[in-house]
Amino acid sequence: MLIFISLFLVVFLFHGFFSGKEPGQDREGGQGEESVRTAAVGEAAEEGPEVGKRAPDFQLPALSGGRIRLSDYRGKRVVLNFWASWCGPCREEMPEMAEFYGKRRGGGVEILAVNMTFSERNRLAVEEFAREGGFTFPILLDEKEAAADLYRIITIPTTYFLNEEGIITGIRIGPLDKKILEDFGEGGK
Repeated sequence: MLIFISLFLVVFLFHGFFSGKEPGQDREGGQGEESVRTAAVGEAAEEGPEVGKRAPDFQLPALSGGRIRLSDYRGKRVVLNFWASWCGPCREEMPEMAEFYGKRRGGGVEILAVNMTFSERNRLAVEEFAREGGFTFPILLDEKEAAADLYRIITIPTTYFLNEEGIITGIRIGPLDKKILEDFGEGGK
């Protein structure tokens, strides 16, 4: 009996490993039921804060008033920047972002600057910094760490580059510069 079971296992394993089929394929060479279901549901990219995935959606209050939802910007390329007014590298990149926004505004590229408001002394610090810098791009206020948690932000500045479908095409940890922004504006990552 032990020999019969051993022989059965060898044949079963041999057939499974050397059948020439990929995992998830059925006997006819097509995708198995589970894979087809995943593909049908996943026709739109899987959501997550990684390159190649759909950017997780969120809605936050804007410094200028009202609320802004990320998904409302589908159809535009988006520079999604996480920053704080007390962060030196964040302060350095903001003028570059403002210049880029002035040139590209209305040209299918948008900047959404998500302030880590929960880490600020107070909202007034954000308002003063934005006013002094003359920043006209939308500044969103992440008061409860919701977007920062969604995007697993550890270091700032961190920037996500999204295509027109809301898919993340690039991530930059550290300050942006003119070349990075211009490359994105011209259709690069």
